[in-house]
Amino acid sequence: MSAVQFHPANGRQRECLRKAYHGVRVAAVAASVFGAAPAHADEWDDCNNFAVNDKVVAGCSAVIEHNTRPQPDIVKAYVNRSGANARRSSYDQALADAESALKLDPRSVGALLQRATALRVKGRTDEAMADYDKVLEIDPKNPNAYALRGSIRMARRELAQAIADFDQSIALRSDFASTHEARGRAHMLNGEIDKAIADFDRAIGINSNYPNVFFYRGQAYRRKGDLDHAISDLTRAVAVNPRNFVAFIERGDIYSSKGDYARAIADFNSALAIAPSKPACASAELGD
Repeated sequence: MSAVQFHPANGRQRECLRKAYHGVRVAAVAASVFGAAPAHADEWDDCNNFAVNDKVVAGCSAVIEHNTRPQPDIVKAYVNRSGANARRSSYDQALADAESALKLDPRSVGALLQRATALRVKGRTDEAMADYDKVLEIDPKNPNAYALRGSIRMARRELAQAIADFDQSIALRSDFASTHEARGRAHMLNGEIDKAIADFDRAIGINSNYPNVFFYRGQAYRRKGDLDHAISDLTRAVAVNPRNFVAFIERGDIYSSKGDYARAIADFNSALAIAPSKPACASAELGD
């Protein structure tokens, strides 16, 4: 079968080619305008997929680079990428992203919280406190800002102010195990052991697998003199986190005080196996 030949004088062929060319042009323009939309949609989905940090970084980076979405979305992309970088312990990048977001929107609560997180890790706690204060000026009912500001105050042993911040946070959101645990620690540092245990109980009621809450409640029971409950909680603490060497040391100390030296030595050896260079382990009483 011979190939179809094009004849310039053939009007029907010219019209068919004209229509075909017009169709190709429309398709090309549509592809340039709309064709990338599915990919952009995927990038936006990845940017908001907090379960996978690498996807968040890649998706948000594409959103920022393309710069085709509304400005609030670009701000959110910087904030989300900042959070993903913080979760990956890339705090310089997290800080830079939060700063970029704040250049676009100085009142972005998410950006202020992310910047405060990075600043805090870098030891710039005064600046972090200023960001939490600003968040609460913009959003006075933000439970996260109260809780995070309270944690800095607790680290500074400003216990009354810390507890007040935790109270405010819990009044706004009572279902955060982390805030109950934090307030319990502040009460314990303040010598209010029963209040501490009550808060640890609430944290466990919300999330029984929350890291370290059994450890802290075990410490509280030990300070109260309830050694059996302390041992029980410290045992659960090492079950939740088998690398919590301090829990082994705490439990070993209790066993030693009860004259159960075999179990004490076993716990001290477990702590030493996990963290041989820690001073607390180096000074622990070890078996032969």
